[in-house]
Amino acid sequence: MKSIGMKTNFLITLLIPCSYWFSACSSQKPTATNESLFELEVAEAISLEMPYSQIFTGQTYASDSYVIQPRVTGYLIGKYFSSGEKVNKGDLLFQIDPAPFNAAVMKANADMASANATFKAAESNYKRSVPLARINAISQSALDQAVADFESGKESVKAAKAALELAKLDLSYTRIYAPASGYIAPSKAAVGDYVGGGTAYTQLTTIYSTDSIIVYIYLPVREFMNLQKIQPGLSIDSLFSDIRLIMPNGTFYEYPGTYDYTEPSVSNETGAMVVHLSFPNTEGKIRPGTFARILTGIGDPHPMILIPQRAVSEVQGLTNIYVVNPDSTLSYKAVEIAFPYQSFYAVSSGINPGEQILVNGLQKARSGMKIKPVMVHIDTIHTTKVGGNTNE
Repeated sequence: MKSIGMKTNFLITLLIPCSYWFSACSSQKPTATNESLFELEVAEAISLEMPYSQIFTGQTYASDSYVIQPRVTGYLIGKYFSSGEKVNKGDLLFQIDPAPFNAAVMKANADMASANATFKAAESNYKRSVPLARINAISQSALDQAVADFESGKESVKAAKAALELAKLDLSYTRIYAPASGYIAPSKAAVGDYVGGGTAYTQLTTIYSTDSIIVYIYLPVREFMNLQKIQPGLSIDSLFSDIRLIMPNGTFYEYPGTYDYTEPSVSNETGAMVVHLSFPNTEGKIRPGTFARILTGIGDPHPMILIPQRAVSEVQGLTNIYVVNPDSTLSYKAVEIAFPYQSFYAVSSGINPGEQILVNGLQKARSGMKIKPVMVHIDTIHTTKVGGNTNE
């Protein structure tokens, strides 16, 4: 019995220091303070009156194109541009051999001189015949012949003058100039080819004017009719607003577009209305034939919730955000994106206006994590990318 009591006393003695040691260790465990929390930027989701937006796909076209055709026939002796370069109005493009046309001008000049000489002789004879006829010094038939020669000579001079002008005009057509500024297509004819009407080269090239760019988009008739049910009285002319062009690299083109018109007939291929939009392009940043995405507002404005694109992450096809709770902890929530709008997303569900969301440091964030929120104004969060996240 004594030995058992000694063992019991030993265990009690051993447990007391251990429990004291564990208690001391637990009391020294560090606690989270404001100084140890991550400072992360947050912003409030905002509500904005705006139309429903939709992205259309299309292709860019030159606002005008000019087919360069030779007006005279001859051998091509000069080409003065590089294919694909921008040419300016009045630039010399082609030269057709002028030798035959110079000869035609010389002949026309000679014909003009001959006609003038003949007319002068007929004029002198007419002036002599008139007073002689008054005193019956010449017959009436002689006077009639003098008058006819005079009138004929006058008209011959006019014809010779017209022929000379036409010869000079044909000579001028041997030098072909750009009728407008724009990008020029490759030449269909090479130097030495016989060009002009009745030859294999009735067209030489095409110039595409790009001061303005046209984009065709296709709006399904059914979709337009559904919009009219929601918004009675809505017309195609007032349908589009805030028209933006998304460049191939995903950024917005700096200039907004305008609605031009809708073709009167529906496309047989797509069963949709063909809508023409235009964008200014004086700097030549957009080339014809470029694949284009158009983001445009449709219909009348209505309340939409906006959040910055950089606040959204995508995992396995689901879009998510971090919401900041009143105690500064984070909750990971799924949201449904309606459409992109400039550097924001319009959200159809998953968040309410005024809720705070995390806008940077998403890689550091975890659900339940406590942060030190730094409020920023939503207008200061800007990214030119469309449809892509720029999480820090």
